[in-house]
Amino acid sequence: MRAEHPWPTIKVFAHAVASHVEKDQLELFITKMSKAARSNKIFLDYLRNDRGSTAAAAYSPRARADVPVALPLSWKELDERIAPKFTVAGFAQWKARLRHDPWKTMNGLNQALTRKVLDGAGVKD
Repeated sequence: MRAEHPWPTIKVFAHAVASHVEKDQLELFITKMSKAARSNKIFLDYLRNDRGSTAAAAYSPRARADVPVALPLSWKELDERIAPKFTVAGFAQWKARLRHDPWKTMNGLNQALTRKVLDGAGVKD
């Protein structure tokens, strides 16, 4: 994504996309940060789209029970009703994922958030 818009614009756009996904599949996704509200749902964290925000890096273990690992998912996996879970202890089951880089083609992409897309998401900047 070309860096053509200020952080606040991108944050509003990310919120609009996350809200649309949440409304489309309420049983699977949530945008509320409250841990109690997001039990058994995938949290869509649009709030990470801000200067200075941090996020867990791919392939990093999380400081949680069972030591889950943050792994990139394929588009097919995102369509599944039950989210795949990966743990440090289960490394043997997911280590083959390390053989390919899911972002290999990312730098070759030349994408932009057009005015039409931003307007469609209700973003005014």
